[in-house]
Amino acid sequence: MSFSAVQATQPADLPTWLPYDELLCEVLNVSMTGLIFYLPIYDPAGSGTIVDFTFVYLNPTAQRMMRMPARPTLTHMEQWPHSKEHGTFDFHVDAYLTGEPRSYNINYQADGYDNYYRLTARRAGEGLLVSFTDTADQPRSPVEIALRESQAREQAARAEIEAQRQQLQGIFNQAPVAIALLDGPEYRIALANPSVCEIWARPQAQVVGLPLFDALPEVRGQGLEELLEGVLRTGQPYVGTELPIQLLRHGSLETVYFNFVYQPQYNQGGETVGILVVATDVTSQVLARQQVQELNQELEGKVQERTQAALALQADLLAAAQRQVQQRETFFQIFEQTPASIALLRGPEHRFEYVNAAYQQLFPGRQLVGLPLAEALPETAAQGFVAWMNNVYQTGETFFGNEVLLTVEQLDGGPAKDVYFTFTYQAYQENGVTVGISIFAYDVTEQVLAKRQREAQQAQLAELFEQAPVAIVVMQGPEHRIEVVNPPAAQIWGHTQEEVLGKPLLEALPEVRDQGFKELLDRVAATGEAFVAQEVTAVLPRDGEMKTVYLNFVYQPLRDLQGLVNGVAAVAVDVSEQVAARRRVERNEQELRTLTDAIDQLVWTASPAGELEFFNAQWYRYTGSSWEQSRGTGWTLYYHPSDLPLLQQLWKESQQNGTAYHLEARLRDAEGTYRWFLIRAQPLRDASGRILRWFGTNTDIDERRHQEQELARAGELVRATLDSSADMIQVLDAVRDANGRIIDFRWRLLNAVATSSLGGDMVGRRLCEYHPGVKESGVFERFVQVMETGEPQRYELEYRHEQFNGWFEQSAVRLGDGLVTITADITVRKQAEQHLQATNEQLRRTNIDLDNFIYTASHDLKAPITNIEGLLYLLRDELPVEALRNEYVEVTLTRMMESVERFKRTIENLTDVSKLQKEHSQAATAVQLAPVVEEVRLDLGPLLQESRARLQIDVAGVPAVLISEKNLRSVVFNLLSNALKYRAPEREPDIRVRARVQDEFTVLEVTDNGLGIDPAFQSKLFTMFQRFHDHVEGTGVGLFMVKRIVENAGGQINVRSQLGAGTTFTVSLPNMPGPTA
Repeated sequence: MSFSAVQATQPADLPTWLPYDELLCEVLNVSMTGLIFYLPIYDPAGSGTIVDFTFVYLNPTAQRMMRMPARPTLTHMEQWPHSKEHGTFDFHVDAYLTGEPRSYNINYQADGYDNYYRLTARRAGEGLLVSFTDTADQPRSPVEIALRESQAREQAARAEIEAQRQQLQGIFNQAPVAIALLDGPEYRIALANPSVCEIWARPQAQVVGLPLFDALPEVRGQGLEELLEGVLRTGQPYVGTELPIQLLRHGSLETVYFNFVYQPQYNQGGETVGILVVATDVTSQVLARQQVQELNQELEGKVQERTQAALALQADLLAAAQRQVQQRETFFQIFEQTPASIALLRGPEHRFEYVNAAYQQLFPGRQLVGLPLAEALPETAAQGFVAWMNNVYQTGETFFGNEVLLTVEQLDGGPAKDVYFTFTYQAYQENGVTVGISIFAYDVTEQVLAKRQREAQQAQLAELFEQAPVAIVVMQGPEHRIEVVNPPAAQIWGHTQEEVLGKPLLEALPEVRDQGFKELLDRVAATGEAFVAQEVTAVLPRDGEMKTVYLNFVYQPLRDLQGLVNGVAAVAVDVSEQVAARRRVERNEQELRTLTDAIDQLVWTASPAGELEFFNAQWYRYTGSSWEQSRGTGWTLYYHPSDLPLLQQLWKESQQNGTAYHLEARLRDAEGTYRWFLIRAQPLRDASGRILRWFGTNTDIDERRHQEQELARAGELVRATLDSSADMIQVLDAVRDANGRIIDFRWRLLNAVATSSLGGDMVGRRLCEYHPGVKESGVFERFVQVMETGEPQRYELEYRHEQFNGWFEQSAVRLGDGLVTITADITVRKQAEQHLQATNEQLRRTNIDLDNFIYTASHDLKAPITNIEGLLYLLRDELPVEALRNEYVEVTLTRMMESVERFKRTIENLTDVSKLQKEHSQAATAVQLAPVVEEVRLDLGPLLQESRARLQIDVAGVPAVLISEKNLRSVVFNLLSNALKYRAPEREPDIRVRARVQDEFTVLEVTDNGLGIDPAFQSKLFTMFQRFHDHVEGTGVGLFMVKRIVENAGGQINVRSQLGAGTTFTVSLPNMPGPTA
């Protein structure tokens, strides 16, 4: 059958499982058919006639067959000057102008080609797509190997990602702290580990997927809505301490206290899309502290009330400061976001594989990752931790440690540090085998110490001041003698209790003399009125130097039994960190405004009513507008008139519904050019849900839109490529049994040729059911081998089927769990190969006879011509002087001697041709071009000087070429000497010798401004004994020998010449890797 006769049909939409560009690349690279994409060149005179075609692309097979690069610089007619004579040019023009598929068979024997070609052409858009085959063998494409390697890498990467995901999920489930992930403004529970489900007293399946306040309705109205909304709105984390929440647990409401972190989660655009919750239940600690407080209340009077007031003031201040603390940097991994300490250890020696920042901070300065536990932390072995870990690794049983003491040695030689942990040791497995242990630890040192402190409080209620969490000082008398000072007060002052007790204020703290504190105390003592101050600055000693601190304090007058003021009690809190945090927040806000002016996006804000209030600098820079031009509705003038109505409609609906919106629209820049932007608007709400402001961004997506358009055009090119191919292109999916064994293949995709050849649309049908003989022919077994090994196959086979008969060449390459096959009808090629083989044998015998004849002729003629030359010399010597003076005799003798010389040169050339044929079998070597050109230049020095020629040489920096050095010298000598011999008499010779690398060849160009060659004679230029200028000596053999030398070396020689202007010879020789000249 003939595939070329099949009419191309309109393809169905290609499936979405394979992108157009990937499918096109695979088809072009593995195709056994050469593919060329042209653009037409029209008559410059404006007649509309197509006069030539320029190359746009050659696929690898076409490059190999034509010995051309992927994008040649020559045109069609320059590459194949005889194309019109053979009818191929008219075939191209006809296919382009009609827009219909065309086929053409040609035995092209010109322009350095001698093959039978079968061409199919079809117009594709503004270009012409031509596919062709020849009689030469086509080597296997390297893209098949690259495809298999790419698939293997992809599978390995997916397996690694899946293992990491499972490991992360296991650690989440084993974490001793509560972890939950809330998505979106509804705070939908996307993740809830067992610890948080235990606190909620609800199974995981009951809460995952539900909004938080639907899953836990009892927590509504307890303040969580405002906290969550603040984190989602601002994108800043929130840290809560001992927050009381009422939860419905075990049938009744219980008050549970939490320490927690609300950590915002961001999408790739930097928008807050969810919140990570990490919490610990501290109910027992809070209740224990409350019991202590109740006892204190019974034993304390006024002092306790003041203390409680100060504690409340401190708590309020701390909570306010905590809400203000903003983190500018966002953690990108959940391990880094949790306050817990996490480590992963691998192998029986428990080698650290990963530690998060919190875990590393427990052991500052220690190298952990890469070292075994006993080597990195030797103290853990002596204290039993390694033994516990060994048991977990050997048995797989999880170990829970509660408030376990670890004494950590200090690297600086200082005293060891006691740290208390609540932790789990959990084995993790790969393929059912324990390979390591995960540590999820929480530093409970503060809780343990606080518990011990509470126990000490119960035993030493009299030392209440010593245990107070705020600074408390009692001063008596007009000098304000310090009677009581607790440790926080001493710490604030930067002194010990012993240094200040019993001394007047200014004696104990001389540094505060001029800071106004004594004057305030005097006023409180005199008036009997308390004094409250916020964030008052004081300069006090810190770490050996004076530093400014910020204090919140109360001066409360103390009275005796008669009601007279006899002293002052001071309750103070150091708020230096809170002030610094607030100032950082203020700086961050300023930096945020600066950031909006620095980012590429166009940022704007609007009032709840939709009035634009702010544009960042990028808006003004892009649009070239001012605030006055953009305010109000002025911004609408910069959007494309076709896009503005939809934009205004969505903006109006968003204001009415209070919902976010986004769309793509075109925005005009300062030069009047429209570009595509992604426009987003998001409302900012207060705790009651009222919209406070609209925030919007415009992101430039113009490049992405153009890429989408290019992708669509690529899809059209894929369709055109598939249907213009003369080969059958099929995509088959493997059909497997229950054990995974391949039992058949099912068609997924066929091009038009395959559909027509197989008698209809075969998509969905099974290969073996349609063509049972595919197993007998061995094709099915080859397909299975390709699937199992991943190695592509290419083979020839003879088909005998009701739809088609003959010889075919087929290639198969694995693609996912299926195959891509390309089948070409090579019946004509097989017949041509047989004919070619017989012709080549006949030519071989003819060449042998010709070589023998040349050798015999050159050898046998040497003696006679030598005898003739001797006789002529003898004749000249024997003739009388009078005869020699005869003009006719002298001219005749001279002509006879010149004829003998010409005959001798002809014999020498024939001898050289014979030697050239014998030298063809000699091994080529790596030869540097520059030294050879320089030697030839020196040899031709006298002629260059005589002709006053200007010679420019630029051949440095190219690789060595693969050729005999003697033959390369002959090529260069012939081309340079010809450039000098055939120079134009009216101008000085200008000769340029250049070299460049093109693909795998070194291209040598020799250009002159000499006589040039008539186009009518250029096709005969390399024929033996052809000469086109008689005013200089020559035999017409030199260029013939140059062509033979170049082609024998695997290269190619071409000529471009204009009569009267000059000539350029281009020699392409294969290069090889190595040092450049």
